[in-house]
Amino acid sequence: MPAKPVKLATGDTYSHADYEKRGVPCYKCHFDTVQGDGKVPRQVCLGCHNDPERLSRFDDHEFMHKNHVTDHTVACFRCHMEIRHGRSPAPDRTEAACVRCHEGRHDTTAQLYRGTGARGVKDKPSPMSAAHVQCIACHEILGGMAGHLPHATYEAGEKACLECHGKDVAGMVASWKEETADALKKAEASLAKAEAAAKSLAAPARQTAEQLLGDARFNLDLVRYGKGVHNLEYAETVLKAVSANAAKVVHLGDKK
Repeated sequence: MPAKPVKLATGDTYSHADYEKRGVPCYKCHFDTVQGDGKVPRQVCLGCHNDPERLSRFDDHEFMHKNHVTDHTVACFRCHMEIRHGRSPAPDRTEAACVRCHEGRHDTTAQLYRGTGARGVKDKPSPMSAAHVQCIACHEILGGMAGHLPHATYEAGEKACLECHGKDVAGMVASWKEETADALKKAEASLAKAEAAAKSLAAPARQTAEQLLGDARFNLDLVRYGKGVHNLEYAETVLKAVSANAAKVVHLGDKK
């Protein structure tokens, strides 16, 4: 673990020690901190025994460990594949972690989390994304059970926030969700008003309005389906752009 504070892409400093004290595991931020699963390929046995018939108790783990480790002091690595611990980042760690289970189905959410994809809005990753925090750091609730299983849906909960950041952030996520919902409603109302105003426009103003409305609808969907809570500041900026485009369309109608 790094002894000195690390400077993040946001300009903030990060101390690993603060999170180590809370017992936050490395894999919640770092992709592939563990490589390998330690499995024992059946063919490994043939390297010593050269007799397929002696593999009849291959799945009897208690017998295999007693016979090899206890009775004959065979080293673990003679049978088990290597398990390595250490940081081995991928080019896009957020996508790599999600794709394992979701096969790219959360593209919109990933875009919002990374602060990209909106039309006419400058990219701005969330602080969590900038620090490469993995989805599983927050999404860890499955039917009230902790841990992760393949091909399952996990919800985010405040428990994960408190585990990493302490009691000071209690209630923060609920506040974020409420804030985003209010901003989304206002943007939706502005867009609806603009769409109604565009119906009475003639060319070329109608074409200009459709372009503005198309970008506004796209940005609205980015926040709606990507869930603004994944990147609150970026979501608010995107929704302001929706309202700004809507206002321009209404203004075109006023000039008619």
